[in-house]
Amino acid sequence: MSRIATLVLLAAAAVLPRSADAQLTAKIGASFASATKSDLAPDVNTRTGLAAGLGFAFQIGNGVFALHPELLYVQKGGDLGGDGGGSLKIDELDLPLLAQFNIPIEALTPFLLAGPQAEFELSCEAAGEDCVDSESVRWGAVLGLGARVGDLVTLEARYNWTFNEISDQLSSKPRTILLLAGLQFGRRR
Repeated sequence: MSRIATLVLLAAAAVLPRSADAQLTAKIGASFASATKSDLAPDVNTRTGLAAGLGFAFQIGNGVFALHPELLYVQKGGDLGGDGGGSLKIDELDLPLLAQFNIPIEALTPFLLAGPQAEFELSCEAAGEDCVDSESVRWGAVLGLGARVGDLVTLEARYNWTFNEISDQLSSKPRTILLLAGLQFGRRR
């Protein structure tokens, strides 16, 4: 799966014009995940986990817009609730391709993010058992906002929702809020 992620990021870099300003951002933060209700998971509470990865920002035009391919490790799932209900633990490698709209302000640049996301399941466990027939690749979308502080630091809040169910038996869809801090490297106009 890491080969697929590398190929996607390299393809995005090759397609963009040479005049685009590129920045690498290392990101880390927290994920607050749950899943939609189903017969097997009628009460899914939030699971707090880790989110970390790399992103590339390619400034387009005068810097108001940017394209962001990313590679993030995200822990999702939730507490299945009730007495001894156990937990739902999903570890994923997410590949969002985000469009960013910047609002240029001198010291603080707020921005909006939106785009599709491929989600590659690394592991899935429900109440201590491996998820049966879970989808190894799911599709979703991302909507978020953030700010770049100076030229080095980014802060983001995102909502990720998954379109596909975890499996036929666990007909539930992950929902995740990510709070991320980033450190940028590279050039900026």
